[in-house]
Amino acid sequence: MKIKNSIVAFALLILTTTFASTISAQTKRTASNNYDGVYKLYFKGRFKNFANEIVVKSRGKNKLFVGFDLIHPYIVGGEETVNMGETGGEAILKGNTAYFDNTDQFGNCKITLKFVKPDTLVVTQETDGYSCAFGNNVTARGTYKKSRAGTKPR
Repeated sequence: MKIKNSIVAFALLILTTTFASTISAQTKRTASNNYDGVYKLYFKGRFKNFANEIVVKSRGKNKLFVGFDLIHPYIVGGEETVNMGETGGEAILKGNTAYFDNTDQFGNCKITLKFVKPDTLVVTQETDGYSCAFGNNVTARGTYKKSRAGTKPR
């Protein structure tokens, strides 16, 4: 009887350890990918159908790819038009904050992305739009909402 109890206890120990390892691996996988997706910031009023878009994709430990597709809508001669800005590249992830720092022929573009809720991204831009090769009055600043998970283009 003692041997049988020992075998049952050993089997339970193996099952518990295996289950805990599986849950831990799944949690790590989920944690590294939970920021992936497309985030949008819709404009208000007349421009409510216009949006800035940021694509976020995990790129390994503490690294993300971020792609910015931004606009500044305005009116000229009664017609809607936009200035545009696009950039992208690697961002370093520290906790729930990603730091995008890109230097090219236009200057040093610094943008901070803070994931404050599961589907909310607060973006600050430390440099002007010209340093990021953005058009006049184009900025990444604002609070974005995740519009879809994953990062496949439309």
